[in-house]
Amino acid sequence: MNIKKSLLAVLCVVGMVACGGGTAVSPTLPSSQTQLDNLNAKYDANSGQSKITAVPGTSTESIQSIFMDQLKNGSQEIIADVVTYYYRSFFLQNAIATDTAKNVNGSTTISVYHPAHGLHIGDKVSVKNASQNANGIAAASLNNSNPVTAVTSDGYQLVVQGSASQTGLANINVSVDYQIVNCIGKYNSIESVISEKIYSNTIENQEVFYSALTVAQLMRGCTPEFYGENVTKKFYKKISVGYELVAQSVAAGDYSMVYGTWKLPSEGLSATSNKLAGDIGKLTNYADTRKLQNNGYTLVSYQIAPDTVSSVFLIISLKNYTQNDILMTTETNIYGKAATGYQLIKRQIDYNNDLRNRIEIFKFISPPDILSFAKKNGFSDVQAADVKRKCNGMMFLSCARNYIPLANLLD
Repeated sequence: MNIKKSLLAVLCVVGMVACGGGTAVSPTLPSSQTQLDNLNAKYDANSGQSKITAVPGTSTESIQSIFMDQLKNGSQEIIADVVTYYYRSFFLQNAIATDTAKNVNGSTTISVYHPAHGLHIGDKVSVKNASQNANGIAAASLNNSNPVTAVTSDGYQLVVQGSASQTGLANINVSVDYQIVNCIGKYNSIESVISEKIYSNTIENQEVFYSALTVAQLMRGCTPEFYGENVTKKFYKKISVGYELVAQSVAAGDYSMVYGTWKLPSEGLSATSNKLAGDIGKLTNYADTRKLQNNGYTLVSYQIAPDTVSSVFLIISLKNYTQNDILMTTETNIYGKAATGYQLIKRQIDYNNDLRNRIEIFKFISPPDILSFAKKNGFSDVQAADVKRKCNGMMFLSCARNYIPLANLLD
């Protein structure tokens, strides 16, 4: 995997490269980490379902009102964890062994013979293509994704549902695949309020206003390690109910234009609505503002997921295609209804390639106070105050990287 390209995918999350377009809802700062943790506890981002029984409910807020509020007030600085993965797939011959002594309450530990697997306890392994029973455990019980419970140099153990009738090697062939962590890092962003004055240049002969989104990223554990900052300007035209996205431009980079209308539903969000899903708009992506090189397009859509008690979940999806209609990436943004507005729970970018690369951004929180952070990392009061002065106006990651270089930012 080309790590530079994988990081571009993280940037496309917020529309900073051509693949990204622009999301209809920008991240907001959690009013408290406890509130965000509660939202995470109620929603399973992997299955797209509530973790406990869904209670149909409504929110007076709409996608349009959330978006307009974001433009008016901007977003405070947020920081989040980033992790990149890729999948490995293997065909294994006669690889499954069972042990009746470890059968408890219908759950059976199976051993998988797999030299040089590279897995750790807790990693999830998906067994596929098992076509026959393994010593009494049904093939359907084997063909699932389960966490690794123990590892050796030449294999690992999984717990599956079933009941082994005998011990020993099961004479069956299977395929397995699993995610490998590529590298980890931090994501840092802040977005300005929309301009009060019309932008000095028109876009497609339209008078427009703009906001600026700044993003910094730091990735470790990959080769090479990476740090980057980008600024994206988003341009809007004034309409009767607020503003409508027209285009966006990455500093010294890609450029995207809205094709058609950027439709933000104005109805309040409801888990029982007859409009649980729909399209928001299409962006055409170019290499730069000259629009000489077409880099494909982005389709943006929304989905209202089942709510749980007081939280209505909103999913914004961006599918990025080449100019030949080949899907490149799918970006998923999940928001939950909190006490004050909607809070971003998770962002995920999935590549449509052989390795099925995935990037996840999660645990959105406010950055640490730079003065306290400097003192925690051994700076005196005077030195910490000097760092704070030098970092005036800088985002947390940029400040820490430049003036507290030995700090462990991944704690």
